[in-house]
This record gives sequence, structure tokens and C-alpha cells, in this order.
Amino acid sequence: MIKHGAKLLFAYGEATVPKVTVITRKAYGGAYVVMASKHLRADFNYAWPTAEGAVMGARGATEIIHRADLDDPKKIAQHTKDYEDRFANPFVASERGFIDEVIMPHLGGALAAQTAPDLPSGQSVTLKEVLIDTVGQETWIRFRFIAPEIGENKEAITYDEAGADMQLLCDDLAIPYLSEQDLSADVVVISFSQKAVPFGQADPETTQFFDAYRLLDGRCEWEMF
Repeated sequence: MIKHGAKLLFAYGEATVPKVTVITRKAYGGAYVVMASKHLRADFNYAWPTAEGAVMGARGATEIIHRADLDDPKKIAQHTKDYEDRFANPFVASERGFIDEVIMPHLGGALAAQTAPDLPSGQSVTLKEVLIDTVGQETWIRFRFIAPEIGENKEAITYDEAGADMQLLCDDLAIPYLSEQDLSADVVVISFSQKAVPFGQADPETTQFFDAYRLLDGRCEWEMF
């Protein structure tokens, strides 16, 4: 086992091709570290919302951290649940920089472009990706669209015109999507970009619009971004 494991570790550690990792479920301990983690200089590390990552699984970690309570099954069960609630998700790793982005399952691999419904402005936009992250104690889900017709010149779709588009996309696309995927969010962000720009990066040559919405009573309420 050790001999074969060393071969795997060497292969990932010394590979010179781009390394992209997608964590779908459980990634614990040494197995997580050696299989193209950030610690082995992987280029891009993504995770589904169902991913779990930590040094150990909840039960094993609980029995070490709370070994004084091993004789009390109820306490151990509660400690295990607390550990799972805190760490059995990809967001803690994302906060620490071990995960670049949390992506939706159907966006793994080649991103599936989707055409948005007809918009008030008449422009055509394409869904590029859906990202999940945490801001403070809240869950934010970001719907990022490519909108080549937006801009600041007279012929382009302006921010004021795009506002109604983003409201419609939140109400008619984002909310049904969250329901279908069994997801909950405190805030939904709809963003338009003239061309593909990596999340979190600014491009002076590219116009980008953003609107944030708080979900109240099954609809999107705009709030200051």
C-alpha cells in the first residue's frame, strides 16, 4: 500500500501538465493531500456543494478531540454533529484558499452554456457559471452571464437598461434554479460581463454590471451591492 501510494504521490507531485481537481464528495486526510490538492501545487481546485474536506472524518476527529467524553455516547453524537455542521462542507477550505471556487455539479468539466429567457432590453445573454461562496455568515450564489451587448457607448445596453434584465433573471431563472437544485441562499448576485473574465478579477477593457438581491417571500428584492 505504501509503495503504490508513493507512486501516486510522485505522479501528482512531479506532473508538469496543468492539474485541475474537482472534489465531489469526501476528501479526508492523506488521500486528499496527495491527489492534486493545493498543497501539491494543483493549478485549479474546484468543489461541488456536496464536497467535504478536512484532516479527518467527523467521527474519528471527534473521538480524538473529545476523548474525555468517549464513555458518553450522547455527547459524542452531539460533538460529531457539531463537527459535521462546521466542517463537512467545502466552504471552510474555500475561505482558507484550498478551494478556488465552489461550482454546481452540472458545471463540472466543460461548462454547459445556457440561453437566458427573453429580456426587457432585447439583449442576448448566456449563463457562464454559477458560483457559491460565503460572505460573513451568509451564503451568496452568483449567476455570471456573458452579455456582449452591454457597455457605456450610445449603441450599447447601459446599466440602467440592464437592471430590469437582471431583476427578471433573478426572479425567473435563479429562484427556480435554486428550487430545482435544492439550494438555499441569503443573497443572489446577477452579473453581466462583455466577455469572460475570471471571478474576482477586474478588466479595465471589459464592462461588467452587478446587482445583488435578497430572497424574500419567494422573490428577489434588490439591495445595495
